[in-house]
Amino acid sequence: MFAKWVTIGIVLLFVGAGVPALATFNGKLSAPVSNILYVGGSGPGNYTTIQAAIDSAAPGDMVFVYDDSSPYHENLEIAKSITLQGESRQTTVINGSILDGWYVINITADDVSIRGFTIQCYGHMGGFHLCKLDTFPNINGIPVLRGAAICDNIIQSTPAEAVFALCVNDSNFSGNIIDQCEAGIVLWRASGNIVDQNVIRDCAGNCSEWAIGLDSLYESRTNHFTLPPRFAMFFRPFESKNSITGNLLIGNRVGISLNGCLDTVVSDNTISNSTDIGFMVTRTTRTMTTRNNFIGNRVNAQFVADYIYQVQNNWTGNYWGKTSPRPVPVRGTFLLEVFKTKLIPVDFIYRLVPVFAFDKQPAQGPFPI
Repeated sequence: MFAKWVTIGIVLLFVGAGVPALATFNGKLSAPVSNILYVGGSGPGNYTTIQAAIDSAAPGDMVFVYDDSSPYHENLEIAKSITLQGESRQTTVINGSILDGWYVINITADDVSIRGFTIQCYGHMGGFHLCKLDTFPNINGIPVLRGAAICDNIIQSTPAEAVFALCVNDSNFSGNIIDQCEAGIVLWRASGNIVDQNVIRDCAGNCSEWAIGLDSLYESRTNHFTLPPRFAMFFRPFESKNSITGNLLIGNRVGISLNGCLDTVVSDNTISNSTDIGFMVTRTTRTMTTRNNFIGNRVNAQFVADYIYQVQNNWTGNYWGKTSPRPVPVRGTFLLEVFKTKLIPVDFIYRLVPVFAFDKQPAQGPFPI
C-alpha cells in the first residue's frame, strides 16, 4: 500500500496543476479560414444548432460555437473540409445520443479540424469517428482520410472509444483530455499520425481497453489468406511512421498498444498505474521507445513476435519506476510455428518461446512532463 501511494505521489508531483497546460495543443490546425458561421450567442443570423451551421458551411469555412447555448444536444455529421471551434472546451458541451448514431461526431472528409469542446453522450456510443467509408469488417479498398486535427477537447464517460479512426493518415490528435471512456485514441490501419500531449485517464473497458491503440488489422486481413500468419505478414501493409509523444496515461487497463506497426516513435510519455500492461507491442518492428516513464504498472512493457525481425525494436533511456545500474529486461514471447506431422493433425500450431529485449541504458530517474 505504501508503494502504491509513493507511485501516485510521483505522478502527481509531475502533474500538479500542470495537467491543463500539458493537454493543450499549440500547433497549426488547418488552412486559413474563408468565412465564419456562428452558433449560439445573440448575434443576428446566428444558427441555433451546430449541424445547421455545418450544413450551410462551404469547404474552408469555420463554424464557431458559443458556450452560452450549451449544452448542445446533437450528433454531428461532417462531410466537408471545415474547422469547428468551440468557445471553451470547459463550457462548450455537446451531448450525443445513441438514438441518432454510434458516435457523437462522425467525420468523413479530409482536412477537418475540431477544437474546444467537451464531448459526452447518452447510451453505448463513442466520441469521434473518422473514416471516409466504413465498410468494416471488409477493410480492403477503404479510401484514406487525411489531414484531420482533433485537438484541445475534453472527451468523457463514453462507453465506446473517445476517438476511433479507420484508414486515417497524416492527422493530429493532440492536447485532449480523455477521462473514463471505454478506450482513448484508437487508430486502425493508419499512418503518419501524431498523438501528442494528451491526458488519458481510467480507460478500462473490456473490448478496446487501450489509452492509445494502433492496430494494422492484422487478424482481419490474414483471414483472407491460407498461409500461416508469419508468412502472410509479407503481404500486408503496416501502420507506419506514427508518433506517440508527450502523453500522460494514468490508471488505464493498457497504456499503449501497438499491433503490426512499423517505424513508430514512442517517447516522452508517462504511463502509470496501468491495471494490466503499460506498453504492449505485438508483431511490430522498428519501434523507438525512449525517454518514457513507466511507473506503478502491473506489467511495465511486454512484446509478442512471430518473426525474428519483430524482436528488433529499440528500447533505450526509459525510466522503469526505480533506479537500475544494469540493463532492464523487457519480457516477450516468440510464437514459433510447428507445422503438421503425423502426430499433429493441424496445419500449424504455436509453441510459445520466452525471449527478452533490454533497455541497456535505463534512465536513473523520472523525466519531467
